[in-house]
Amino acid sequence: MLYLSGVFDPTFWSGATSTGVTLKSAGLAIFGVVAVGYNLLAPLALAGLIVLAERLYPRGMFVVSAGCLVYTAATVWSLTSMISDESSTAVLLLLFLPAYLAGLLVPFGLAAALVHKLRSRRIR
Repeated sequence: MLYLSGVFDPTFWSGATSTGVTLKSAGLAIFGVVAVGYNLLAPLALAGLIVLAERLYPRGMFVVSAGCLVYTAATVWSLTSMISDESSTAVLLLLFLPAYLAGLLVPFGLAAALVHKLRSRRIR
């Protein structure tokens, strides 16, 4: 995303100001950083789920691994369907996909906590 916004273009940073950074180029750079951060939302949520489950709910890790498989399948399926679709609005998937994938992980986190609690109970 940063490459597409032109941050790495040498003429991007040239400007009429004394610092060499124009308001337009600074705005595009900020937009590029925000866009990259938004696209990293889902992978960071997945990493957070793995770390939290490992520390707090170790007996529910198999649910998290199933969530990783579903996350990967949803990502691959979504991107391949976007590429194969001939509609001009298919690229809007890139706008909603990070939030969709992050939301997809919530039930797996809750299920991992539930499985951990059920497997930690003492049988009387």
